[in-house]
Amino acid sequence: VYTPMYYGACSSEIEDCEKKRKIYLPKGFGWYDLYTGKYYEGGCYIYADAPIDRIPVFVREGSIIPMSSDMDYADEKNGIPDVIYVYEGSDGEFTLYLDKGDGYSFIEGEYCDIKLSYSQQEHRLSVSKTGSYPVNDTFGVEYIKKQKS
Repeated sequence: VYTPMYYGACSSEIEDCEKKRKIYLPKGFGWYDLYTGKYYEGGCYIYADAPIDRIPVFVREGSIIPMSSDMDYADEKNGIPDVIYVYEGSDGEFTLYLDKGDGYSFIEGEYCDIKLSYSQQEHRLSVSKTGSYPVNDTFGVEYIKKQKS
């Protein structure tokens, strides 16, 4: 940040300052605002909301992002996400790797790769697994569609 946006000298709050940032979205792909799902064409600048408690994050179309709610400890859900977000607009792939989380049993093949592949043409998410680690791979899938405004 090169211009004070939230606080000035002596930690005094700046009141009359717009809390937005100019962001370039690379051309060749569409982009989604992670928080609102709003779709933007690439190859342009936009002004994105940038409150002090949230940085602007944009997701490229075709992305597959696993997300989980808050957890009390790291192994609470055994690495399985609550929901898989698929950002429509182009094909995409993602591999989710899981293992026991301790020791070296993964060397003997006790792991699981869950490959997620999205086909834009078919509007379909395919799931395949490799490895011998037992996994309960039940999770929700949410498709984020283009919402221009």
